[in-house]
Amino acid sequence: MRVTRKELRNSLKTVNQWIPAWVDKYDLNYASCYGGWQLTTHKGSRVIQNRISAREMKAYLDGMRELIEALT
Repeated sequence: MRVTRKELRNSLKTVNQWIPAWVDKYDLNYASCYGGWQLTTHKGSRVIQNRISAREMKAYLDGMRELIEALT
């Protein structure tokens, strides 16, 4: 199954809703020449997850969401 940009943005939005207001929100950026999607914070200056494919990033974000839901 193909993972679209919209699906990734929706998964990220769900994760960002659980992050406290005083913490920088996560962001995604994409560059095919560097290998795919990257999860960053603080306007790209801090890397949370190095570049991976869209399918892997979706699984990573869904895993973060499940962890947050399990802890709350």
